[in-house]
Amino acid sequence: MTRPKLGIVIPVFNEEKRITSTLKALGNFYEKCTFECCLVDDGSSDGTYQIISQFVKTRPWACLLSTGENLGKGAAIRLGVSRLSSDFIFFTDADIPVPLHTIERALYYLERGSDMVIGSRMLAESQVIDRSLLRKYIGLFGNFVIRLVTKLPYRDTQCGFKGFRRACARDLFSCLTLNRYLFDVELLILAQKKQYVVKELPIKWNHVPDGSFKPVQDSVRAIWDLIRLAYRYN
Repeated sequence: MTRPKLGIVIPVFNEEKRITSTLKALGNFYEKCTFECCLVDDGSSDGTYQIISQFVKTRPWACLLSTGENLGKGAAIRLGVSRLSSDFIFFTDADIPVPLHTIERALYYLERGSDMVIGSRMLAESQVIDRSLLRKYIGLFGNFVIRLVTKLPYRDTQCGFKGFRRACARDLFSCLTLNRYLFDVELLILAQKKQYVVKELPIKWNHVPDGSFKPVQDSVRAIWDLIRLAYRYN
């Protein structure tokens, strides 16, 4: 059996209200670009798992996995990465804030020497739609602090759109210790230490409301994760 060129991992948690539009977007994209897809349920307590299970029954290119309990986005993506055999593996948020056709542009760089491509909302060419001022300034401040502490050169470390060569993805996720808030920052720290080539890509980002982000609570937890990263890698 020929190994697929492209694989997509989508972590989901209590996405009952939005998952149908996500599945529709995946189906439409599959008509234009063949890929394998792994949707990973991170311990949802609503009807998310049941909706996806019906979808994958008639789509042999898609599968549904479960972490069994809520472990965090990093843990869910790690599980998905371990199951895909594609040459290039991407993960994106469950609400598809970045149009899926952006993957085709990102593949250009992965096929020409980059080991990892990261979407960035902070580049001059990027377009961010419908993001609240609160989220905007939390993001700007968070990125400033992360870059200050970690010395990472990237403008946007936590955009939920990233792609990898398969070997790079499996290597980085096998070393990952954080499962939640700053797991993608740890991925970039590991990529830098292992001297992987990382390309930062301008994107179009469409904020979808009704997400699970809690500004104060999640920011406090992210600060704790940043302290852990600083202690572990500095």
